[in-house]
Amino acid sequence: MASESSMNLAELIQTVMTNLELIRAELSYPASDPATGLATPKVSASTVRQLKLSIDQFRLFLWAYVDTWALGGSDPKMRMRSIRIECAAELLGQLANDLRSSGVPETGEARRLNEQLQNVASLMH
Repeated sequence: MASESSMNLAELIQTVMTNLELIRAELSYPASDPATGLATPKVSASTVRQLKLSIDQFRLFLWAYVDTWALGGSDPKMRMRSIRIECAAELLGQLANDLRSSGVPETGEARRLNEQLQNVASLMH
């Protein structure tokens, strides 16, 4: 049964990879509005945001999964936390460079970032 399950999982992974490539290809070429000829998105921004969030979360999981097996079975929860901290630190470093050169925008996203940074900073002390 384990070999059948592994085969099905391998096939499922291949299907997901194929589907992701098809989605990427579709998103690369926007539709055009028949009345104006201007490019229009094929799906809503919220749908793409949901896809991105799902892929980001899965990417972190895969990173921890591969890393855990490569390290011979370290604690997956701790490794996942370490990976998230590594990713956040890298992203914040890049963001700090952007904000130094262009300033902090007055947007809801910037306010949410500020709130999250304060939450995390309070936990770090």
